Amino acid sequence: MRPKLIVLDEPTSLLDPKTALEVVSLVEKLNREIGVTFIVVEHRLELLIPIAHRLVVMDGGAKVMDGPPQDVLADDRVEGYGVSIPPIAKLYNALSKDGVRLPKAPQTPEAMAEELNAL
Repeated sequence: MRPKLIVLDEPTSLLDPKTALEVVSLVEKLNREIGVTFIVVEHRLELLIPIAHRLVVMDGGAKVMDGPPQDVLADDRVEGYGVSIPPIAKLYNALSKDGVRLPKAPQTPEAMAEELNAL
């Protein structure tokens, strides 16, 4: 059928970590290989942040934040909306506040290690 848009609501809910990663890998593959756009409603941000192009935060049915994931997660207001910031984003934010400037915001532990080793 080749839809242009697929909406997923909590696709990793109740999945074990391995299967959740498989779902995220499939989403990334379909986006990359055939251009399907995905809108994913998810609480486990650490799984999707590495592949997300955009992060939208909703509150009371209204869009309150919208932008690249690293920008939204670095905003001090985000936790006030109940967003659980992934550990890598928390570390990046803390380093930035302490004056450590990484060339780019890492989205995975491996990318964080590479950025820190490059310093």
